Amino acid sequence: MNRAIFRGAVLLTAGALLAACTTPADETPVAEENTTTATEANTESVEIEDNEGGKTVPAAPKRVVAQDARSRELLEALGVEVQDPRSDADLVVAGTADGAAAERPDAAFVDLTPRDGIPLDWEMVRQIQVLGTIFGKEDEAAELDKEFSEARGRAIEARSEKWTFSALTVNGEEMTVQPADGDTLWQPLFEMLELTPALKPEDPADIPALVEAEPTFLFVTETQKDIAADGYVPAMRAFAGTEELKDISALETGRVYIAPLNVQDTASIIAYTQIFNELADHWSDMG
Repeated sequence: MNRAIFRGAVLLTAGALLAACTTPADETPVAEENTTTATEANTESVEIEDNEGGKTVPAAPKRVVAQDARSRELLEALGVEVQDPRSDADLVVAGTADGAAAERPDAAFVDLTPRDGIPLDWEMVRQIQVLGTIFGKEDEAAELDKEFSEARGRAIEARSEKWTFSALTVNGEEMTVQPADGDTLWQPLFEMLELTPALKPEDPADIPALVEAEPTFLFVTETQKDIAADGYVPAMRAFAGTEELKDISALETGRVYIAPLNVQDTASIIAYTQIFNELADHWSDMG
């Protein structure tokens, strides 16, 4: 079997850019014998808009908690140090519905969960822009937006419009065919890269239908996230041991991309930039 399998690591103009301004806190007169600390005298706030509407939050706070893996990845990409979730915080950030629904520490809260009815790429850019505004990292946020757009453009240019795509989930030696346009990780990618599903919406999501559809390329999600764990079975080994899949040429020729482990936990602008770039490299090699 060909070993050229890759495991992961329309330019987007964001909608309404979020304006931000910093406002010095009111200075409180003090007696000569009382000394106001530098932190108190220079406390600043910034106006942002999140899923709950317009609000005022601390500007560039030091004690920051991420409610989920996605917001942690975004904050760290901006160079923000993230505290343990059990720590006292000045600001709490949620980037997923689960994070937003979790118990909130007593601190300013920012909910950047992607909103229904809005393309995910717009929402991912919104997330990084709002965080850039809060932490005075607008340039860094703009660079991440640029890298995302360029990676997306590379992937679109590298793939052929004639190709068709399908996705599989592998759990040990068990595998299931995903719906025509993939699961929550791959479905946005189908849209962002304008890919053609091999299966039709009315087709059953099973291996016989997949074999008959003969996709040009396969995406794979592994549910086992620890490759060092006992019983871990690499996806390609599972495929090799499945007689029903022996006639799928994409597997024989290495036209397969296995998602980076744990990427479905983040699915952020950082994760998709990595995936787009790796797919662009892989597809360029396919000619």
